[in-house]
Parts: sequence; C-alpha cells; structure tokens
Amino acid sequence: MDEDRHWPNQPHAGRVGGAAGISNEMQSAAQDKRSGRWIGIWSPNPVVINLLCLAFARSQRLHELATRAESIRLDCHSHLLHPFLVVLDTLPLTLEGTAASIRRVMASFPQSKLVGLVDPRGEDIIALLRLGLSGLVPVSADIEADLASAISTIREGSVWVPEPVLLEHARRVQSVIDRHLAPHTVLSAREAQVLDSVMWGRSNKEIASILAITERTVKYHVSNILSKLGLERRTELVRWREPT
Repeated sequence: MDEDRHWPNQPHAGRVGGAAGISNEMQSAAQDKRSGRWIGIWSPNPVVINLLCLAFARSQRLHELATRAESIRLDCHSHLLHPFLVVLDTLPLTLEGTAASIRRVMASFPQSKLVGLVDPRGEDIIALLRLGLSGLVPVSADIEADLASAISTIREGSVWVPEPVLLEHARRVQSVIDRHLAPHTVLSAREAQVLDSVMWGRSNKEIASILAITERTVKYHVSNILSKLGLERRTELVRWREPT
C-alpha cells in the first residue's frame, strides 16, 4: 500500500485553511498517535481498508473510542508511534498465513493488541485466538457495533468474540459430540461452547475471558461435560478435534 488512508477529522468551526490548516492537521495526527488512542488497519485489499475507515468515520461510538484510524505497513518497526490496536484482515489468509502476519505485526508494533477481521463462515475461527489475537470481528452488517465492543472489551484487558461466532462453533462441534455422547444425554448451549474451547486446548482462564464468565463457572461446566461423556480427564476432549 503506497499511501496510508485515514478517516477524516470531524469538521469543526474555526478550522484554519491553506498551509496552516494542513500543518495543524498533521500536528493533530501526530498528537493522536502519541496519545496511543489510534487504530492501525492492515489489509492487502484497499476495499477492506476503505470499509473499515468508513466505519470509523461514521460511527460516533468508534470516534469516541479511537481518535484516528489509518492503514499501516508491516515491518516498519515504528515503536514510538504504535497504535493501541491493530485490525488485521485475515480474510485472504490461510491459518498459517495469518500466524505469519501476526508475527510481523507483533515485530512492528510490539505494544499493540490485535483484532482479526474474519469470515463468520470460516473454519476454525476460534483457533485464531491461540495465534495471539485479542478479538475477532466478523464481516457483517454489525461490523461497526462489533468493532466498538471489541475495542472497549480489549481496553479492559479481556478477549472479544461475538456471541454468533461462539454459537456457530458450538453447532459445528455438535457433530463431534454426537459421535461420543451417550443416548438421551444432552449438553446445554453453554456446555457446548465450553467444550469447543477445551477441544482447542484453551485454559480455564482463556475460556472465562472469551465467554465472559468466571473460572469457577468454567470448571463447573467442564466437570459436567466430563461426567456426561463418561470421561475422566479434559485432555481426552482435546483429542476429539480429530475425526475418529
């Protein structure tokens, strides 16, 4: 990407025109970056960059959460002016390609959090969290609301995953459950979500953050799941990822 794209500042009275106005805007941009309240966007697709910049430009809630959003280059090692958060477009990438891009972002902006822009119909979306992402934002009509929720949640130190994504993965794992579940035994929707996360090897702390519940509640659900499935150890659940 030859040029960075950023969403325009909100118009306000008294803006100075000409060279002075340009200088003031550049100073404002620099202040935004130094404040750590700006968002970086990485994507090989200019359409995606424009989509995200437009979302930030027209959403008052996003504007309150981030003073600026613009595209970034990887491997630039800009440690002084790092964004608080980087939105990484995973749509054209394989899981391996996403992992490589995450490593590049972390090398360029080691203090930034990462959110993945994902296809809600994609396989193994939740697995992206294990690569270092702090949140997942599916491309949908709710992208502005999801971005705002992701930023707010990550600022508080938690992980953000929209409920529809969790429910979709709960449905996908149901086929695996059916192969092992005893007749007339049913897992609740929450137990299915916990099972999905356990199968990916996540810890109780990670699961609690994703599902916005306590670690004690996670342990309770894991215990119930093991009991219903006639298993003794949670490590046995991890092996369920592979078809038998």
